[in-house]
Amino acid sequence: MKSSASTLRSVTRHHDWVDERSRALHAAIADKIRHHPELLEIPKANLARWMKDASEAVQPALQTWKTMIETWPLEQLLEFLTQEGERADELRQSSPFSGILTPTERNKIFARYEAL
Repeated sequence: MKSSASTLRSVTRHHDWVDERSRALHAAIADKIRHHPELLEIPKANLARWMKDASEAVQPALQTWKTMIETWPLEQLLEFLTQEGERADELRQSSPFSGILTPTERNKIFARYEAL
């Protein structure tokens, strides 16, 4: 099947939309952690669990998150969570920050992006 320009634009918009929504979710996460730094225990616990069973393909991303969380200054980490760029977009796909936002907080962001 031959790809048309409109099909390629549609796929690009979709990926851009997913990345933008992910940045919005992570902006809310960063804001919440900024006010409650103790919430960093959640991604640390997630990483400890996930790294035990993660495939070899996912291990490098999880190790990168672990290093960042353990060694980067808090503001640098929080800025990275919403950074634009291929590496940040890639790492957010395996984000260990699940569990920080409540379902209500997460659903508000999802609803805003579903309306686009």
